[in-house]
Amino acid sequence: ELHVYSGCSRTKRFNGDSFDYRKSNLYFGNTYIFDGDRVVGHCFNGRTFCVSRSDFGLIAPYRWHIDANQYVLAKIDGTEIKQHRLILGIQSDSPSIEVDHINHDTCDNRRSNLRIVNRSQNCINERTPLTNTSGRKGVYWSKPAQKWCAQINIDKRRIYLGSFESFNDACQARAEAEVKYHKEYACVS
Repeated sequence: ELHVYSGCSRTKRFNGDSFDYRKSNLYFGNTYIFDGDRVVGHCFNGRTFCVSRSDFGLIAPYRWHIDANQYVLAKIDGTEIKQHRLILGIQSDSPSIEVDHINHDTCDNRRSNLRIVNRSQNCINERTPLTNTSGRKGVYWSKPAQKWCAQINIDKRRIYLGSFESFNDACQARAEAEVKYHKEYACVS
């Protein structure tokens, strides 16, 4: 376990008092712990993120923080950039190129957790929405039919998979469709 301080030259004061130069009040950048093939970065507010050890040199010069949307950000030449886009070499002004966090953890920016995708592929790997009442993505109760129904979306098209007497049968139909249509982009959680 090795702590390293980043090369940030700017300081932040925890209590906001610009005249308080006590060492306990000054923050010079992120601290890092090397853990095998990954590096865990600590932000000034105690939040953490991780990157592949091979990418440490790329991220080390900047002060990173985690925003309200749970993305790791820094200002580079006056422009705010997301850490995962920097790691994959994607320009901030390329909105048509998206990055998918495979395990859904936007603070886990190891290369093994990142992949370049289009919008449709990124939507496939979304978790079950909070508004879902069945607990299973693509499965819902149809009041008129009094049955469980399953559906799946592919390239902005909704495919109806059928109606079923049991919830488990509807879930099974949805799971089979995910394997058939979504392949490696299917949501695993």
